Amino acid sequence: MFSIGLIQKTINTMDTTKNLLILFLIVILVPSFSNHNLSALGKEKISFDNCKDLCTMLYDWRPCFVDCISAGFDDAKCVSPSPGDPPRCCCQRNHVVKSNTNSTLSP
Repeated sequence: MFSIGLIQKTINTMDTTKNLLILFLIVILVPSFSNHNLSALGKEKISFDNCKDLCTMLYDWRPCFVDCISAGFDDAKCVSPSPGDPPRCCCQRNHVVKSNTNSTLSP
């Protein structure tokens, strides 16, 4: 038959495997629960001046972005202008000053 030492060794190995599996799952799952939209610099300023279409499951940020870029904007966000309102596609202009340091490039 089996010796008591072999059974205890098998149980200890199973406990170690179980603990390693739990640790692995924690390492994998915890980052997925974090909010990646948080900015270290503070809250992002969003302009609601150019909000039009409602964002839905079919018209989400991707088609919103394509429409805004096609209209000459730099970015797009599906946001609610005020609490309780449905999210709308709001086209954004980034106010970044572009420096012309390389004079060899043509406009």
